Amino acid sequence: MFKRKITEQIHQWKVDYDGRSCLLIKGARRVGKTTVATEFAKNNYRSYALIDFSHPSSNNIKGMIQDGFDDLDELFREISRKYNVTLHDRNSVIILDEVQLFPLARQLVKHLVADGRYDYIETGSLISLNNESGILNPSEEHPIEMYPMDFEEFCWVTGNDSTIPLIKGCFDSRTPLGRYAHESVSKLYRTYMLIGGMPASISAFVQKNNYAASENAKKDIISLYENDSEKLVKGRNVRGRRLFNSIPISLSNRNKVFKIANLESGGKYRDYSDLIDAMNDSMMCNMCFNITDIDRAYDMYVDDMQFKMYLCDTGLLFTQSFNADKDKENEIYDCMIRGDISINEGMYFENMVAQELRAKGYKLRCFTFYPKSSSTNLHEIDFIIPSSKGISVVEVKSGKTSSKHASLDHFIEEHGNRVKEIFVIHSKDLRVDGDITYLPIYMTMFL
Repeated sequence: MFKRKITEQIHQWKVDYDGRSCLLIKGARRVGKTTVATEFAKNNYRSYALIDFSHPSSNNIKGMIQDGFDDLDELFREISRKYNVTLHDRNSVIILDEVQLFPLARQLVKHLVADGRYDYIETGSLISLNNESGILNPSEEHPIEMYPMDFEEFCWVTGNDSTIPLIKGCFDSRTPLGRYAHESVSKLYRTYMLIGGMPASISAFVQKNNYAASENAKKDIISLYENDSEKLVKGRNVRGRRLFNSIPISLSNRNKVFKIANLESGGKYRDYSDLIDAMNDSMMCNMCFNITDIDRAYDMYVDDMQFKMYLCDTGLLFTQSFNADKDKENEIYDCMIRGDISINEGMYFENMVAQELRAKGYKLRCFTFYPKSSSTNLHEIDFIIPSSKGISVVEVKSGKTSSKHASLDHFIEEHGNRVKEIFVIHSKDLRVDGDITYLPIYMTMFL
């Protein structure tokens, strides 16, 4: 079991609600929802029962609920018998795992919570997409979202407890790490980017101590996601898979704004709109929508027909987009970590920043505009995020010339008075140049 930050949120739910609400852990498949719920149950209750609705062992419980069974005493007795567990009033939790597969269980939550004897945790993916007509979603749910493991969690796995405090101190004081520390942290961060934040990939890497094991774990997840993408919308199998597999191609373009026309000849937004919504809801990807005006209330200006689509995990993006020769995987990984390989590194950097910002709870927003000096040269700001001081803009530069940023310069000239903080995320050490703070990518987590 890896240490996960979401455990703190689960503990806070237990303290704040004290049985008055069911916790719903939402997230993409294979991010570790079941594991973290089970470990929390083991450490914070006298007993627990895990009802996995994807497993035949849950059929008896499903049958009782489907039959409209309303005798909770008998339901709890069946759970105790089936899962060989003694349930204790106010000291046991029942985990409803993969609850999206059995929406009737969610409807029952209202009555379970009202009964008050036990706590309840739901885990699931594609929650809203697997709802059934006529099913009443309970208001007694407290939803939280779970994402792949971040850089700090990766450091914990490797037994590194010193790196994050070091770079946090430099971020707070706006001072560089220095050449040797920066190179060391950059190498570690690139390793994290390539392995990714999926627990199965990290576990394989730690246990086998090679990249090939991690790569195999990621390929399994990519295959799972491809199959899921075919089932997002009934009858849209081909377009669902096509949409998912187009992510690296879209991100490799200079203008990363998604174009439906690139998916099929004559394709229209309306042909994919429901699939795009479903992909977003699945949390397999992180959607970044364009805004049409720079304002603190910028969500009022979202254009949901213009967007960028990032994969939920950068390690998975590497696997999806870079079909390495199996005999040379370790060599390719080593070259990537040193930065010696010729690929479009910018797409991975930008995907990583999107992943970090989304994990912090930010809605991803970008801004495209034509400068006053040109009506044909479209410029883009990669990310717009809120801050305590107003609005911050974030540009991502993976190359050696991070000080050259024409789009950002035009933006500052025309909108600089409406922005409080300006960040350029790059591969070099931290530096401050006027109003612009240049941050090494491993400091994105502190924005």
